[in-house]
Amino acid sequence: MGLKKTNLTLIVLSILFLIVISMNVNSKLTCYSSTSTTTDTLVVSLYNYTNAHIEAGNQSNYNYHIYCSDDTYTLTTDCASKNTTVLKLSNLTNAHGEISTQNNYNYDICLGRTTKDVYCYSTTGNIPNGYECLLKLSNYTNAHAETCDYSNYNYKIYCGDKLTQLSACDNITQPGKYVLTQNLSTGGTCIGIYSDNVSLDCNNYKITYGTL
Repeated sequence: MGLKKTNLTLIVLSILFLIVISMNVNSKLTCYSSTSTTTDTLVVSLYNYTNAHIEAGNQSNYNYHIYCSDDTYTLTTDCASKNTTVLKLSNLTNAHGEISTQNNYNYDICLGRTTKDVYCYSTTGNIPNGYECLLKLSNYTNAHAETCDYSNYNYKIYCGDKLTQLSACDNITQPGKYVLTQNLSTGGTCIGIYSDNVSLDCNNYKITYGTL
């Protein structure tokens, strides 16, 4: 009987362990600016809070730091397979920046999580719910930067889990997070959802004369 009880106890503990692991899969990425030194992951530093040149996180000339942390995974800024390009710099320090889809600058700034990808995007609109603003740029390239606390610049860089951007009516056939990037209009069905575990953020945009 003692052996059976021991086996039952191990099975219960194993189930509880799997439940805890499952609860922690949806990790929380947090990013913020600070002039203090913290133990979180330093992504980039700025010369000032706004109208600032930028430097990579491994440099030490500037005092206005952009940090990120994750409540489940370890973060890294090494540009490896699990990392995404946050933005690009014209140099390691005293640099202008550009959004990651541009190809004028050679110094990539990356961010990733162990065993799970981070995805970063840029927008001149609203940042979708559940995503973290890292910084803002004055333009899509050849840009100065500011922290997300300021509102002088329109090009926002934000990060989180994978996000599919919708700029036209379409069918959603895969699980994931989706966000509108503009107003949509149609004479019939605009967006058909044919999958479980779909999150659609209208992002303050409208779908006119359609069914969802």
